[in-house]
Amino acid sequence: VVDGRELARRDLPNPPDWLWFQGDRLLSIRVRRQELLAEMLDLTAGRTAWKQALPLTARTTVLDDRELLVLDTKGQLQTLDLTTGAVTWELA
Repeated sequence: VVDGRELARRDLPNPPDWLWFQGDRLLSIRVRRQELLAEMLDLTAGRTAWKQALPLTARTTVLDDRELLVLDTKGQLQTLDLTTGAVTWELA
């Protein structure tokens, strides 16, 4: 629309919580109670695509725009599929 009207508004997590953003998907990692919450938001649909609780001490990074690598202080290493949130690989 060229008249300057707002077409839609979405509530998003705080930018410091954003880990990865591509197209209409936004991955946020934030502290919730005594854990980290990884949450993939579908911005077009305005809904949460998936959520996954992670250990509070976990460190995360995105691999090749397809997987979330998670390493916790106990040495557990796993990857989550960014589309589904499912664990795709794990080493305990």
